[in-house]
Amino acid sequence: MLSLIIAHPDDESWAFGALLCLAAQAGWPVRILCLTSGDAGVDKRPKPVTERSLTEVREQELRVAMAHLGTDVSLTFARLPDAHLSSHIQEARAALRSWWSPDSTLTATWGPAGGYGHRDHVVCYDISREFFEGIDTPVLTAHFPWTSAHEVYRTLWRYRGGALVIDDFSAAANHETSRFALDVDKDVKVQLLKQHISQVGGDDVTRFVQADLTCALLEQEHFDVLSPSQYEQAARVLQAADNKVR
Repeated sequence: MLSLIIAHPDDESWAFGALLCLAAQAGWPVRILCLTSGDAGVDKRPKPVTERSLTEVREQELRVAMAHLGTDVSLTFARLPDAHLSSHIQEARAALRSWWSPDSTLTATWGPAGGYGHRDHVVCYDISREFFEGIDTPVLTAHFPWTSAHEVYRTLWRYRGGALVIDDFSAAANHETSRFALDVDKDVKVQLLKQHISQVGGDDVTRFVQADLTCALLEQEHFDVLSPSQYEQAARVLQAADNKVR
């Protein structure tokens, strides 16, 4: 079983799509804890349906995207305040504790830099690092190509006075190593991303966040491990999943 801890609907398809596909093809069930419902985002749908809240829309988009995987997917929405997870650490910790299952074969979440420094993503890493200390399970952490991620970070730093991103993005990114790179089935990942219409806004998924970064993530996804001591265990688990697929 693959367990995934994310901050927002769309994180799963954008940063973890190849990993989700590998798990599905290997016959693993998937469990996802989504700490917020992404309700602080901008609705980019051409014709927003006003009778439904953005919370409802984005949760449903996640459900529809995961239906494309062809495996059993269990979704848990903690519905904590979007863009304010760093002020709700205790609630995030409690959500992780109540959701976690020791039946998980592999777990994944954001890395210390949160992809491009997003505070909510970094909370996922922080609570996972604390929770999984001493638990014998491999935890993969997602990180992004530096140049593109740094460009997104600089853009977000200017937005809302940097309220959405951490102060020490460069230092956090220095803790990440691309120990694992997963090739992406581009057609499948595009279909996953297209389900998040409120964020993509149309058929061109490269319009999501930033074109260079999204194009890179349509080729490969990069992962580290929560602790270097988990490397061998994570490598065995990923190899076993890949052998099932082949």
